[in-house]
Amino acid sequence: MRIIKSISLFIAIAAAAFAQCPTGTVFPGSLDTPVTMGIAVNNLGTNLAATLSPSDTTMIVSTTTGWVPDMMATVDVGANMEIVFVTSIVSGTVLGISHPCEGTSAILHQAGAPVVNNVTAYSGSTGPKSAIYAIEAEILSGGPGGTVEAAPRYQVPYYSAVGTASVLSGDTGLTYNQPGSLLTVTNLAAANVTISGLTGITQCLEVNSSGVVGGTGSTCGGGGGSGTVNPALQGLVPYYTGAGTSAVLSGNPYASVNLSTGAYTLPGLTLNDITGSSFQCVQAGTTGILSGTGGPCGTINSGAQYQVGYYATAGSTLSGNSNLTFNGSTLSTLGLAITGISGTQCLEVSSGSVIGTSLGCATASGSIGDVAFYTGASALGSSGNLFWNNSTNLLSASKFTIPSITANEVLYQAAGTTYITGSSSFTYNGTTVTVPALFTSGSITGNTGGFASMSVSGVSAAASFSAAGNSGVTSTTCTQWTGGLCTHI
Repeated sequence: MRIIKSISLFIAIAAAAFAQCPTGTVFPGSLDTPVTMGIAVNNLGTNLAATLSPSDTTMIVSTTTGWVPDMMATVDVGANMEIVFVTSIVSGTVLGISHPCEGTSAILHQAGAPVVNNVTAYSGSTGPKSAIYAIEAEILSGGPGGTVEAAPRYQVPYYSAVGTASVLSGDTGLTYNQPGSLLTVTNLAAANVTISGLTGITQCLEVNSSGVVGGTGSTCGGGGGSGTVNPALQGLVPYYTGAGTSAVLSGNPYASVNLSTGAYTLPGLTLNDITGSSFQCVQAGTTGILSGTGGPCGTINSGAQYQVGYYATAGSTLSGNSNLTFNGSTLSTLGLAITGISGTQCLEVSSGSVIGTSLGCATASGSIGDVAFYTGASALGSSGNLFWNNSTNLLSASKFTIPSITANEVLYQAAGTTYITGSSSFTYNGTTVTVPALFTSGSITGNTGGFASMSVSGVSAAASFSAAGNSGVTSTTCTQWTGGLCTHI
């Protein structure tokens, strides 16, 4: 970063070394610029942020905001005042300068001294005056050896003689009214006149409403024949009253144009391209060509925002319907009648069309998780006994009935099946468990209170029974109980 600043500072110093304070106009040798005249603005000032020495070509200030090259700056006040010329803006705090200017002396200025873009003697008086004097002298001298003759106001000057002693004179046939921006040519004689911007075929010229000359795109009429143009009132449209080389143009009293507004007035108009036996509306295309719509013109009555238009009666009048609205995305209605659906029935959507289901809509009520069932032809009710847990996918019931199972049969899942069935050989009546005769070994588990009594079919096939979780088996057939084992005697 330090290297870049050093390079910038070097460039500013080099530029300032070659720059000089402005001393006066350079006209007529060349045109004046801000470099020769200086620039001044109102209320622009800053302060020195470091000492300014007589040999410095840059000036460090608090800020360079608002400063531009070619400004005159007054540094310090009173006896220490010095005028410098700003040659460049090096950075946000450094100005490239050339000094001293306008007869002031280059002296040492301390940090904090004011730096102001004042109007100096040169920028406010000497410089502009030198330019004015040079211009006036050039005008009065007639240029380099030439002469400007006196002429009436608005005449356009032209060279009446050539060479170093040329003469500018006023042209009586060519005037330019500057306030009205009107160029008037009394008599134009030229072998060739070229209008820039007109290219292509030979064509007629026309002047538009702004006074600009342009081409028509087609050749001018030859003006041949012996036709006659009859006089007519202003604005009437001319038409041919007869055909042939002796045709006559007359004003049409039924067709006129307002020259100030361009509006045409026609009492009747026939469009050859529109045919048919009935009246129809006329529309204009994007190119302005008129055509028929094929139907009569209608009337659109006023309506509220979003209302859908409809035909209130047969005819061609559209009105807004307060019961049917469309906001651009949603169609709303207070009542809807669908043709082809009769009676009370539910609706469904098929291929985007609303149709009837031929059935009434079902109604339902119940708690979360209740499995619904039909309580009537079109009504669903909660069972209150059958529940579905959607998170665990489990169906539960407080009680249920399995068909084809007789009383007291014990339920089990038969081998190789996925359903529950009853066992006619293994029964329980609420107090007594009856096992099949071929049941030779196994365990019977009851609740903590045990079985009040137990009946075992074919006792000769059973050597012993174990009653886990019971203090004993109370039965006249069990005469010994040891360690949870009842031995049959």
